[in-house]
Amino acid sequence: MEQKYSVVCDESTAAEIEDLAREYGMSNQEVIRQLLTAGLDSIQD
Repeated sequence: MEQKYSVVCDESTAAEIEDLAREYGMSNQEVIRQLLTAGLDSIQD
């Protein structure tokens, strides 16, 4: 079952997310999802 989460970040982090989204042609939400997945994967290894 999917769950929704809310993320609050400072302006510089938001700008980095927007830059990545623009660079890779993704939505901000997809960038955040991938960053969370990569972060979780890195702590589980």
